Amino acid sequence: MSTTRFASVLAALATALALAPVAHAQFKPFNFPKPESDFQFFAPADCDLYGGGPRPKTGWFATFDRAYVNVSRPRITYPTGTHAMGDFTWGNRFDVGYVDDDCSGWLVTGWHIDGPNEADEVRQERLNRFVEDASPGNAPAHPAADNNLRLTGDRDYILTNTLNVGDLTGIELNKTWMWKPLHHGGRLQPLAGFRYIKFIDFYQRQTYLRYDDDGIIVPIGPPADPTIGIGSLDATTEALFDTAAGVSNNMVGGQLGIRWDQEINRWNLSGDFKAMVFQNFQYFNRIDTATYNLYGGATPSGDSPDAITFQRSASSGHNSEFVAGFEVRTEAAYRVTRDFSVRLGFEFMDLMRGIGRGVDHQYNDQNLLLYGLTMGATYNR
Repeated sequence: MSTTRFASVLAALATALALAPVAHAQFKPFNFPKPESDFQFFAPADCDLYGGGPRPKTGWFATFDRAYVNVSRPRITYPTGTHAMGDFTWGNRFDVGYVDDDCSGWLVTGWHIDGPNEADEVRQERLNRFVEDASPGNAPAHPAADNNLRLTGDRDYILTNTLNVGDLTGIELNKTWMWKPLHHGGRLQPLAGFRYIKFIDFYQRQTYLRYDDDGIIVPIGPPADPTIGIGSLDATTEALFDTAAGVSNNMVGGQLGIRWDQEINRWNLSGDFKAMVFQNFQYFNRIDTATYNLYGGATPSGDSPDAITFQRSASSGHNSEFVAGFEVRTEAAYRVTRDFSVRLGFEFMDLMRGIGRGVDHQYNDQNLLLYGLTMGATYNR
């Protein structure tokens, strides 16, 4: 996306933010009200529908939700997969804001999704399965990497191949306005604001191979035909190849949206829609490592390697992409007391393009899809 195009999008958002309140209320961007309360947090809920129902709440409010969401997989995955597949993980969501007597205010929303952390793991025994003087917990007589693995008690590698590993954090600041109630008591609240999302995608591939004295790869395990004599017993060198990569997507932009809610007895039903545009500043890092364990000219038998060689290379880069997306959210909140409610909701967010994932930098325009359930509580909303 060109700089001119990005500037035009931001200018349009700024114009909408400046003009929207003119038709409904005087624009007072930072006229924060003082926190006031009668400390009657557990007073009975106002559910009387006479006279049009309870008045819209004003002042400070806060919410917290625990989220269980499905995060789509990268377009290229291991061993097979598709971008339509996903994995569930847990996250947190919060709102903090206020509404003044003119029915306008500010809203801060934060997200953090820790995961998913899906990977294939395979236990791979090494050439000399156990070394007596390198048991876990004993002082080794050689490099720590050559010890028996504490998890298994033997000299093993746990080979890891990621399927879907990521981490998402987001924050948004919105200006809100509450319009007059609709015919059936529903309320509409337009919003416009700034949004930042950081999504990190992790990638790892590990491969284990064995070689004979001539440097020829030998199969792992006994030979299919014992008379041939070719198999792991002929291997004198082992190698571990590790590729680890990460893509950091830093999305900066704005959004326009609207919220609808309606009180029905003790229930508050609501729905949100937000349209978002971002400039995504991407940073790539990749590290390739090869570790060789050489056991001389004889088949190893309970001894540490005669020599260890280690090779490492690293690369990095950066790019930028245009990201467009939208978010839809529905909730049903049950008012327990005057100020506190418990709620259950459904979340759907689609960043339709421009996300970097995986190890190949040319696949930096993928999508990211999240959907799932949220459950939590609200104060004074």
